[in-house]
Amino acid sequence: MPSAETIEEVRHYLHQNPEMSGEEAQTSAFLQKFIHQNFPDFTIYKSSNSHGFAASKKYGEGAHIGFRAELDALPIAEDNIFEHKSQKKRSSHACGHDGHMSILLAAIQRLEDQTTISGTASFLFQPAEETGEGAQKLLEDHAFNHFKPDVLLALHNIPGEPLGLVLSRSGTFACGSVGVRLNVKGKTAHAAHPEEAVNPLMLAKSFFDEILLVTNNTKGFSSVTPIALQSGLDTFGISPLDSKLLITLRAAESSDLNKVMTEIRRMTEEINEIDGATAEVAFEEFFPPTSNDYFHTDLEQICSKLKRPIKQMGNPFRWSEDFGHYSGRCKIHMFGLGAGVHTAPLHASTYDFPDELISSGSEIFVELYNHLLRV
Repeated sequence: MPSAETIEEVRHYLHQNPEMSGEEAQTSAFLQKFIHQNFPDFTIYKSSNSHGFAASKKYGEGAHIGFRAELDALPIAEDNIFEHKSQKKRSSHACGHDGHMSILLAAIQRLEDQTTISGTASFLFQPAEETGEGAQKLLEDHAFNHFKPDVLLALHNIPGEPLGLVLSRSGTFACGSVGVRLNVKGKTAHAAHPEEAVNPLMLAKSFFDEILLVTNNTKGFSSVTPIALQSGLDTFGISPLDSKLLITLRAAESSDLNKVMTEIRRMTEEINEIDGATAEVAFEEFFPPTSNDYFHTDLEQICSKLKRPIKQMGNPFRWSEDFGHYSGRCKIHMFGLGAGVHTAPLHASTYDFPDELISSGSEIFVELYNHLLRV
């Protein structure tokens, strides 16, 4: 059986060898080998359309409880200097997925150490969370049709909060989001005669201003973030021919996102009605809101038993997670785990997952497992 030090070494190895969304082949193979060698009674189910897999074991009668971690890293160059820093120049585990994977391995170890245990435990290692594609791919995969836990649990480390503090919220835990890609084509003219042109840059600006107006009038909307605006040539004498605008929308409820997306389609058609202008819009990287409709009280009871501090969140996190997709198949619950007040933010080039959270995260998971089998 692997020791806590061994699992910490695994975390460091994963941190050194990050793989981006959809490219997690070596990460997946490494984890499957580790589980097979150390926990041979677990059955591994491989995805047929991705690098995802699940490791499951039936201990006895009772509920089927699942736990999920993410395999993928980010396209961010790491600026740390410690020994286990990323060996890849253009990618790193700047969101802590190396730690989340390690927590699942430690949770398996804790379950295996128990003398009395029942139910079925599954550990899901999901690809492509960062692009919002991984959960949906697994749900569409015929090889995962059998994967139907009664409950699926997940956590996310939260820098800026005290180390080990549990963050919980009933209802929406993390906002939904969608990327908006607008392509506008107009008509060029000499810059001295803008009245003879159809300027796509101005159309894109008006488009963005109208989105702000719509979202400001939509209750519960979280944010509209302009990501990129590209237009024209590097010259001062020509009115541009085309423009590209990228925006990220975030909201706590799917209905609010859908309302704004409907308005965006209408606005795009209005551009197409302008003589000399054409526009196309695409929605990309859709993340549904992650909502906790169950087990909020159960988590409070576990924290009380373990004497762990817990904080009730007033508002959902503005970042998004594709974990919400699983709510169409089973009950889900996600909570946060403080990663330290002075830890670098998620997606920062100096971020590193605190090893201390491996023990606390796995302990909470296993206590939840035992608790949910009793209720």
